[in-house]
Amino acid sequence: MYQEWKIDSKHSEIGFKIGHLNISSISGFFIEFQGSLKQIYSDSLIDSKIDMRATVRSLNTKNKIRDQHLLSADFFDEEFHKYITFQSGAFQRLDIEHYSVNGVLFIKGTRKDINITAHYTGQTRGLDKEERLGLEISGDLERKLFGIDWMEKNIDGIQVIGDFAHVHSYLELVKI
Repeated sequence: MYQEWKIDSKHSEIGFKIGHLNISSISGFFIEFQGSLKQIYSDSLIDSKIDMRATVRSLNTKNKIRDQHLLSADFFDEEFHKYITFQSGAFQRLDIEHYSVNGVLFIKGTRKDINITAHYTGQTRGLDKEERLGLEISGDLERKLFGIDWMEKNIDGIQVIGDFAHVHSYLELVKI
């Protein structure tokens, strides 16, 4: 028997950071997302699995013009690809708080096997006495592997955006 946890999107974040002009980074996040964790053992996340889905149109980089471009066919092609999804395999323990997680990521109609790291940040009860669990998930993705191959360069010949995006999720989950 397993325990199921649901992502509390009001207390969680799914985002990314990507290099800009080789001198800084641009961050973004998804406002609309959902997901759940199936925990096999009550005292560990070993063999647990997580599923997450972000709504592409909810992308926010704090710049509406850039967000519209990111929703276009140059990047996420939101008209035809409404969601980004991740389905994990079993969590494998690295140490007492960290896990290696293999899974399948779907972006822009492309399916890729990836590996990410999950950091268990603790468990407690919320104000309504509900059980809560914290996870930080992160990894690096090569955007071109998902068909995001926009390669514009500036006047000096420098690529506008980096080839790799750092993805991160700060998750608070509620036991259901």
